[in-house]
Amino acid sequence: MNKAVVTGSVIVLAAAAGYFIGRMQEKGQLDKLSDQLNKLALKAKRDAKNTMDRGKNQLEYVQDRAEYAVKKNTHKLNGATEDL
Repeated sequence: MNKAVVTGSVIVLAAAAGYFIGRMQEKGQLDKLSDQLNKLALKAKRDAKNTMDRGKNQLEYVQDRAEYAVKKNTHKLNGATEDL
């Protein structure tokens, strides 16, 4: 393609995009879009925090279970050595 044709196409597309963005702004649609994006960002942040909290809780549970198993087996081992 000719360089002038590509440049002209880009300019026309940019002008059209600017026109439509201006129309959306006049109608207040950009405010709605901004609000929706803010809600989406807050939801994503909340979901990420909840996921991290769930992971942390599961890790604490596994740690507690491991400590319990070690104590239980230690008591069994001590009982077995006392019988000798």
